Amino acid sequence: MDSIEATNIGILEFDDETTHRLLAVYTTPEVVAQRGAFAMALDPRRGERVVDVGSGPGFFVSVIADAVGPAGLVYGIDTSEPLNAVAREHCKHRPWVEIL
Repeated sequence: MDSIEATNIGILEFDDETTHRLLAVYTTPEVVAQRGAFAMALDPRRGERVVDVGSGPGFFVSVIADAVGPAGLVYGIDTSEPLNAVAREHCKHRPWVEIL
């Protein structure tokens, strides 16, 4: 029997420079359009609770938060503290968002 070798998928780590480069990509028209298309497919509704795993800088979290409104709850989860800091700042006026 052939053995299956497990692949270790590493966690991407972001410092200030890589975070800045990622933000530049996330604000391109193509990525903004992708975010909009994905939000339409997800179709979040008022009052729903949503978890975004791998939420990065929180741009999609804010789109979801606007859709679910203050009656809803959105959790953004990411392992990168620099990206979480950007997400917290981006979503600071939406108290129904929690970045973890």
